[in-house]
Amino acid sequence: MSVHRLLVPINVTYSQFVRTIERKCGIDASVFVTRIACMDVGRRGVYILWSDQDITECLEDAAKEDAVPTLYVYDDSPMCSGGNVGGDVNTEGDANVVETEEPQEEEDKEKKKKKKKEEEEEEEEEEEEEEEEEEEEEEDPLHDFDNYVFDTSTLDDEEIRREAYFVRSFPGNDGFHHMPPFPRTEDVVSTPNQPIPYNRRGRVKENQVFRSKPEMTLALGMKFLEEGFEFKTLRSINSRYEAVCVHDNCDWRIYATPIGRSEMFQVRKLNDVHTCSREQMHPAHRQAAKRVLVHLLLDKTCDISRTIRGCDIVRDIKTRYKIDISYWQAWRVKWRALCMIEGNPAESFTRLPQYFYNVELNNPDTVTDITTDVTGRFASCFFALGCAICIFWCIYIINTFRSQLLRKVLIIDCAHLKGDYLGTMFLAVAMDANNQVVPIAIGVAKSKSGDSCTYFFQMLRRCIGEMEGLVFMTDRSGPLRQAINTMYPTAYHAYCCHHLYMNIKAKDASVQYNKKIFWKTCRAYTTYEFDLHMSALRAAVLGAELLDRVNPNRWS
Repeated sequence: MSVHRLLVPINVTYSQFVRTIERKCGIDASVFVTRIACMDVGRRGVYILWSDQDITECLEDAAKEDAVPTLYVYDDSPMCSGGNVGGDVNTEGDANVVETEEPQEEEDKEKKKKKKKEEEEEEEEEEEEEEEEEEEEEEDPLHDFDNYVFDTSTLDDEEIRREAYFVRSFPGNDGFHHMPPFPRTEDVVSTPNQPIPYNRRGRVKENQVFRSKPEMTLALGMKFLEEGFEFKTLRSINSRYEAVCVHDNCDWRIYATPIGRSEMFQVRKLNDVHTCSREQMHPAHRQAAKRVLVHLLLDKTCDISRTIRGCDIVRDIKTRYKIDISYWQAWRVKWRALCMIEGNPAESFTRLPQYFYNVELNNPDTVTDITTDVTGRFASCFFALGCAICIFWCIYIINTFRSQLLRKVLIIDCAHLKGDYLGTMFLAVAMDANNQVVPIAIGVAKSKSGDSCTYFFQMLRRCIGEMEGLVFMTDRSGPLRQAINTMYPTAYHAYCCHHLYMNIKAKDASVQYNKKIFWKTCRAYTTYEFDLHMSALRAAVLGAELLDRVNPNRWS
């Protein structure tokens, strides 16, 4: 009696297993597994053992019964992850294969030699057939099975049937003996999206694998821009991608399909020889899309030492690729490149609550706040680091020891934001004895209105409270003055001399030629010096009369 052994690799599909069993044994696969097969786990996979006598008895029993046992394997799910069935090995007299195996009958040496030769020939034929099947099906290479350790201690019957593992019943035993589970290896290991590395030569090759179809089409577009050709897509569906050269008489063609049920695409066939001429290319290139040009300009955009304008991009594309693009197309390419490097402004606003939460979690005493309007859109926000608040609160301790490390002066300024979402940023800073800036609080609002200024100073009061002898230095805008008088009525309010200079310059540009006189007036420590320089400034600059409406005691 001969014992057959079939090796099932870890990534064989159920349909391949069924075809192999029916071809080798001439019996239904479900009957074979549930009634005959004895399974053993090896380093290369799972070995399924059977004998000729078992098949004969099973066929006789199946003829007597009406129903045929079914197999707990889903037809549409693979046994593991996809692969090819290994060949079978005919072994004789192997006592270690099955412990209940009957002893082999002695045969003559000549019959054994003939039988071995026949078996070797059959094995060679089967291996050739399997290699042909592998080429036709184009399955993935086998996964590594050597280092896998089986563990079935935590699995019950329902889990094994649900996960589509093989089970069989032994004679005289009503229960099930569970085969060790296959390792849950996936066809494709997904990786985070990363920029495609710049590779001028060999960007797209036959049998090359891409993480997705958009990545493959992007690589094709970059390849054709560099080579000076154009292509058109014949078919682009989930299971196939075909493209040819834009010229009908050219032999260039590409054919790609996904790997299994994953998103990865592999180039199956590629004829990378063009029989057309580059001179036939039109100035408006078919592949000169924004997402292709963005990847070609990423290196230049990352260079912070230079400022790239839209006209520079138009000129570079014309010089490098002989393609004409409009100024607005170049501007959109630059914008998308900056979004890939720095992020999208809309996404930045949506992540603001997460950022504030993490800052409060890792920096004690930090104060953050976000307000929205009636429709739920962003209205304003406030942010003050806990360490900066603690530094400013140390003023009382510092003044107790008569040390001049930090002044009780807060400088408030506003800046108009640029970009897709306009607004106004409020900034409160302090200065130490070395005139170095210490940021205290930051706020963002839609505009420099009275409500926005009041909100900022209300949150600032929540951080530092009300101090004796506190001084605010701002410009002469009305909303800031009103907010300071409301939230800090006892604080001293000074006006920044730089803003006074800019106000005079807006009315009379000649002040820029008398800048020294203006700053001498601001820095005068005696009444005599102030009156002297102020008279000279009035005579030189007509707009200096604006300073008469501002109390000199508030100049700072």
